[in-house]
Amino acid sequence: MLHMKIGNEKTAWQKYGKWVLTAMVGFLLIYSGIQYYDSYQDKKVVKASAAYDKIIFALQSQDKTKAITEAKELMEHFARTPYSSLAALLLARLAVEENDLTTAKEHLNFALQNGVDPFKQIAKERLARVLAEEKDYEAALSLLNKEPIPEAYKTLLEGTKGDIYLMQNNKDEARKAYQLAISAAPSEVPIAHLQLKLADLGVKGGS
Repeated sequence: MLHMKIGNEKTAWQKYGKWVLTAMVGFLLIYSGIQYYDSYQDKKVVKASAAYDKIIFALQSQDKTKAITEAKELMEHFARTPYSSLAALLLARLAVEENDLTTAKEHLNFALQNGVDPFKQIAKERLARVLAEEKDYEAALSLLNKEPIPEAYKTLLEGTKGDIYLMQNNKDEARKAYQLAISAAPSEVPIAHLQLKLADLGVKGGS
């Protein structure tokens, strides 16, 4: 049976990275444009962007401690900008790498409660995976089923639901979720891994 492990299987970021990053960049450009007419808020966004650049530079310099410190400061001082959600998602990833799932959940909940799409949906997906890793499958599925899934994120979230159902050995629901994920996939989103999972359940995947 297929089994999802945070440390072993490709992460959602690796699977959908280019697609999600494009959505993020587009969102930030639109957000900054809207905020152009609000001088005070616009300055905060610029400062938050600079603060996020420091985080990235620290990571590139292999200074994880500094990156964590900078990310926490960004979340504290610029909580109402999209960059705080990016910082929270980054901190959650670092926490998962250290197998500190409690801290990861705290940061993902921050992004979920304070963020907007696409950050909110990404935080939801990652939080569901962390909950599933803790074997709290019902909480993970409840989170994913709490609200209708926006069309743009069906492939990501339905695919995750499929993985979690499979971890419960609920093959019928896993099959349905994978089929929904595949049928909703935009042309630029890779779905080969979903097709393989569906085929493993005895159903030929879509194109």
